[in-house]
Order: sequence, then structure tokens, then C-alpha cells
Amino acid sequence: MEVSCRLHSLSSGIVVFTKGEMEMSFFCHLPKEVAEEIMLWVPADSLVRLKLLNKSWHSFISGLINDLEFVDRHLYITKNMPTSTSLVFNNPCSHVDHDGRDCYAKMFSLLTISSGDGYGSNNKDHIVSVSEDLNVPCLRNESCRWDQWAWAYHCDGIICLVKLYGTIMLCNPALQESRILPQSNKAIVGVAPFGMGFGYDAIADDYKFVAIWSFPSRTAKAEVYTLRTDCWREINMPQELCKYYTQGYPYLDGLSWRGNCYWLLRNLVNGDAILCFNMCDEEFHITPLPNLENSAAAASSYWLELFVWNDSVALLVSSEGNVSFEYQFFVMNNGVNGACSWTKQLVIGPVIPGVIVKLSSWKKDEFFIHLVEDIDESKDGQLISYNFHTKKIRDIAVRDVDRLWHWACFYVKSLISVKRR
Repeated sequence: MEVSCRLHSLSSGIVVFTKGEMEMSFFCHLPKEVAEEIMLWVPADSLVRLKLLNKSWHSFISGLINDLEFVDRHLYITKNMPTSTSLVFNNPCSHVDHDGRDCYAKMFSLLTISSGDGYGSNNKDHIVSVSEDLNVPCLRNESCRWDQWAWAYHCDGIICLVKLYGTIMLCNPALQESRILPQSNKAIVGVAPFGMGFGYDAIADDYKFVAIWSFPSRTAKAEVYTLRTDCWREINMPQELCKYYTQGYPYLDGLSWRGNCYWLLRNLVNGDAILCFNMCDEEFHITPLPNLENSAAAASSYWLELFVWNDSVALLVSSEGNVSFEYQFFVMNNGVNGACSWTKQLVIGPVIPGVIVKLSSWKKDEFFIHLVEDIDESKDGQLISYNFHTKKIRDIAVRDVDRLWHWACFYVKSLISVKRR
């Protein structure tokens, strides 16, 4: 018997099913375990499209998507595939959302970058990438359409979007699911939280959103939303941390990584620091910054940013000199109860003035650098990759660079539902 079933895997991670090639009868002759094992390697959005072939496929795929063990195994395989990395960018423009409605808001684009490690898809000068639309719902009856979604977070295929005026939404573009979070009990109407984070609690097997509210009375309150209960509850924020938090000002978006949230605090009284929150024990603590006296931060004009480097939290220090910019970063070595040390890793620069970059780590020992602004605009929006050890620089080939208006977050396609688990 000739089997007419082929899965065509592209560098973007998209699987194309050629018409007439997918025969359900083929899978009917396979043991259930074998059929499920094959489906574990099919991207989430392609699995969803398979449901549309016929009733048999709809029943088979629906059963897999509703099987939490299969969903968890599928996510593990997807996150550990070495072949590509996906980034989400947004750009304000007119588009159609996944409900088929016209709207003018931030359109999200997914850029998938091939790793090029042994696959022959990349040469020594550039890296292959594929871009596609990643539409998310537009809200009805919203007064502010330009900044429809001001902040974006990602965890396990779920994108958490926060509106400038405080609306919070969870969505899974692969499943085309979304849900608006109920209003927090401590929320200031029409205002986003002053500190936000979204991540996974591995102990409770639940996804959480933490919000910190700062009030004119110089007090701060914290609440946690859990996906499983679909409700908010207040959590303890020690008084000394409230005082530290309200005396300065935080960077709103922060960083969420491996069940922890980190916010940079600019505090003129006690000195700059990092506020940390653990998703599992729901406790806060303060982590000091590295010694910056001999770094770029000693300059009169500098800014700080947190990012992930080789599975560790890192601090980017950017300084502006008279004729150039300089970028340095430090890697956090975690200790107990907030204690940590920092290791200085790299200095990039000086970079000529007029060039603003967005720097982040996208695979081991490799940065991607987003040129946000250039003097003559000749390279505005360009992406390049820089290897920390080899010092090698490669262009990331992007067909439509206008999509790369603002980098929002990393992303993996998953089958994790934003409905109650």
C-alpha cells in the first residue's frame, strides 16, 4: 500500500499540508501512540488548521488539544527545537484581526529566524528569516486606538497584552483564543498598573499576572491574577518595599523569566535596585545593582534595561558620551533570598551617535541588534546578529523591514489554552 502523506517542514517552522496528500485512513492504521508521536512535531497553528480537513481530523486533533499531557509534551518539544527563534514586532496600521474585523491599531508580526546551525540555510554574511502576520483581537468601543496595546509579555505561547488605559488581555494566536481579564480590585480606573509581570507558576501549574499599584498616599498594593481561578487577590508587599517602591519610579514593563519577575527601580534616596517577585511563593525582595562606578553608568546620561542572556538575567547599561554611545552588560548570579552577584561580560562600542539600538540575546552567545534609528535612515529597522565569542556580525535578512517598528517579545507557538485549565 502506497502511503500518500507528506509533511513539508519549512525553515519558518510552518508545516504545509498539500491537498490530497493527507489521508485519515493512513492514521487509522497506525497505533494511537505512534500517531500522537507524529503530531507532537507539528507546529501548533498547523495542528489547528488540520481540524478543518474533515470530521475525522477535527475529532482526532481536538482530542489531542484537549489532552493536557499531550499539550505539555508538545510545548516541551517546541521550546527545545534548535532550528529557529521567533520574535514578535508591532506596527500601528490598518488590518483585519482574527475575528475578521477591520481596525486601526498595532498589528503584530512574527519574525522567525533560522538558527543556521548545521542546516545549510545561512551563509557567512546573513541569516534567513520568515515573517508572517500575528493578528490579535481589537477591542470594541475603545476610545484610544493608536496605542491599542501598549505592553506585551509572553509565556509558553500565551501573549499578555496591556492597554494604555489598563485593559489586560491574554491571547493565544495559534489557537485564536483570547480573554479579557476582570478588573483588579485595586485598579485605578483608566490607568495601567505601575509594575506588571506575566509568567508561569511551576508548582501550582498555573499562569499568573502580577500587578503593582502605587497611590498618591505613597503606598503600594500588589495583586495576582491566576488563569485557573480567573480572579484577582491581594498579596503581601512588605512595608519597607512599599516605601522603596514609592520613593522612586519603576520601569513599567520589567522582565519575566523562569517564574520570576524583575523591575528596575530608579530611587534617588536609597539608590537604584531591582525589585524581584517569585511566581511560586509570591514573595518580593530587593536585589542590588552591580557596582557601576567604573562602567557606562558613571556617565552623566545613561539608561538601564533587563534582558535574558544564556538562560540568566542580565543588565544592559547604555551611556551617551559626547561623540558616541557605549553598551555594557552584567549577568546576574542568583543566590538565596535575593542575594546575588554580578559578572561583567561585554562592552559594545563606542557606537556612532544617531544610531539607537535594541539589544537582546536570541541564542547561546549571540545577540540580535535592532537598529531603530539611523542618521540617514538607510538602515532604520535593520536586524543584525552579533556573536559574543567570535565577534562575527551577520545581517538578518527581512523581506519587509517596515514590519519591525518595535520589538515586543519572544514567542513560541503552543497549544496552551487561555480558557480555564
